[in-house]
Amino acid sequence: MTRPAAGSGPGPAPLPAGFSVVFDPQTQFVGTDVLFGGSPPRLLRLNPAGQRALDELRRGPVCSPAAGKLARRLTDTGLAHPRPPRESGAGGRPPGLAHPDVTVVIPARDRPAYLDRCLAALGQSYPVIVVDDGSRQAAEIAGLCRRHGATLIRRPASGGPGPARNDGLAQVTTPLVAFLDSDCETGPEWITSLAAHFADPLVAAVAPRVQPVTGAGSAGRYLEARDRHGRAGRPGAAPHPAVVRADRGPAGAPRGAGRARR
Repeated sequence: MTRPAAGSGPGPAPLPAGFSVVFDPQTQFVGTDVLFGGSPPRLLRLNPAGQRALDELRRGPVCSPAAGKLARRLTDTGLAHPRPPRESGAGGRPPGLAHPDVTVVIPARDRPAYLDRCLAALGQSYPVIVVDDGSRQAAEIAGLCRRHGATLIRRPASGGPGPARNDGLAQVTTPLVAFLDSDCETGPEWITSLAAHFADPLVAAVAPRVQPVTGAGSAGRYLEARDRHGRAGRPGAAPHPAVVRADRGPAGAPRGAGRARR
């Protein structure tokens, strides 16, 4: 059994025009017609049409159907990673995604100091729903929501972050929802960075890399070293993008960080 050479035959929808690709650091080029890498590792041989499409991708964004088709294959296999259009839309984002219509859902159980930092860092650029998952410090949680302008949903008993997220999701009316944990600190810009990928109609979910907050002491030094050398077991692995698959996700990526409502 053989695979059709890149640049010919039917396949998935091409990566949209305007998207660029950045090749994975582990991708190796052998001459002008062979690439090796991806996850799982594979050897990709390009026919002449595929070589011309590759040259287009190495020079700039997708402009032709052939380049879009090759870009889709490269990103689906992990040989390369997509970069959304940056030359149009406010702030360099694709039109309509510079200010995405998104609601942030945050499950929380006690630990009001963490939630306070989370809401303060996020700001009030987007509507926020906090789901109190049966906290014993319910009054403190409610007070923080009032102070930061977040909507509060109260669960009478704790069921865990998954059911809490589902309760929050049931109240969301925007096309996009972003899930954020109460012990995370991030500014509103992470939403626009992620939402830009939804210019690709095949994208249903995107997630950021999560990095630990390091500090003094042996634990902090360990976390910093682990981040520097990569959670995936290879130097520099942590900061790089990767495809999220049904059976596994990239190291350092959360589950359910954001998805499109269908």
